[in-house]
Amino acid sequence: MKTTPKQFSFVLGLAGLLALGACSTENEATNNLTLDSTESAEVNTEAENEFTTVFEFVDDEGADLGVATMGGRYASNERRAKGYNLPDCGTRTWDAETRTMTIEFAAQDSSNQGCQCEDGRTRSGQIVATFSGNQWRTAGSQATISLNNYFVNGYQRTGTKVVNNQGLVNDQYVYSWAVSNASIETAAGTFSWQSAYTITRVAGNGTKTPVDDVLELTGGASGTNRQGVSYSMDITQPLKRVRQRGCARTFVSGQYQITNSNGGQLQVNYDPTGEELCDWAAQVTVNGESKIISLR
Repeated sequence: MKTTPKQFSFVLGLAGLLALGACSTENEATNNLTLDSTESAEVNTEAENEFTTVFEFVDDEGADLGVATMGGRYASNERRAKGYNLPDCGTRTWDAETRTMTIEFAAQDSSNQGCQCEDGRTRSGQIVATFSGNQWRTAGSQATISLNNYFVNGYQRTGTKVVNNQGLVNDQYVYSWAVSNASIETAAGTFSWQSAYTITRVAGNGTKTPVDDVLELTGGASGTNRQGVSYSMDITQPLKRVRQRGCARTFVSGQYQITNSNGGQLQVNYDPTGEELCDWAAQVTVNGESKIISLR
């Protein structure tokens, strides 16, 4: 039975919602509600993506806690062969007494204010993870992840993420996490955000390969977008991801909705045909008007 999965990362496939700006509207009031819904979807996507990346850094580096210091001392090809995604300009230190791991992104030269990462983003500052319970990646382990003077492309991120490995529950592997007190700066303004999710591996628990895994995401998020409009995002039907080639970066089924404090509402259905196709198509409904879009 597989008990230590490499990672359970979900990058929510919401970026395609930016295409909603082209939706037709009947009047200015409706247009404002549509723009608010799109804005809320955009900021929720930004938050989910970055906090997922933060967890991936911690998950990868936490797999080898017996080594006191890692990072630039390791050649890139060696680190990538081991599955690590921390760049050479990032370092990781481990305090065994407090069970605290610190990942630091340093400037590469005098003209660069941060560390160029493999996703093309420049990061600076620290990710600090304190581990409790059992050994990381085993049932009963927990990581509390905080951000210290942490910037992405020159914009600050704050917040705390707590990840729990619940192990096997009814023969299905379960992770849960919660983000609190999060704020993210962007060129268009700052927004706040919090979330709570559960990831369940509903298939593939008895094999070593990840390509037969089927994962489901439940939960939701809420926050205040850059226009000062509060919103909530709720998964109304579990978002399903199939870890086979060509499908792993989108959902084949599931639904969620975003509701704004001004009355605007947006629903997304990742399986408009009911066939769970890996076709990057989704049905989006904004204030009662539906259309099929292709996710980016």
